Amino acid sequence: MTTKLVNVRYENGQRIATQEIVHRKSDDLYTLANLQRRYESLCAMIATPPEGYDAERLATDKAELEAEISLQEGYLAGYDAEVL
Repeated sequence: MTTKLVNVRYENGQRIATQEIVHRKSDDLYTLANLQRRYESLCAMIATPPEGYDAERLATDKAELEAEISLQEGYLAGYDAEVL
């Protein structure tokens, strides 16, 4: 992943920077793998929740991770198959 500063402007006492972020397919694959590991860990915790954990919160966390994984898979689907 590379980040390039595109523009800086000042507005209402704030500095606003516009950046261009370039992701490679390998970056997105790495991110997806991390999300999947977190998901696996969360599912294991849901199956045998530690004492004091809120089951509703775990279910919410699971749904949020599922959405993140789906988004990341969508990013990966946009690449040409041979690009890595």
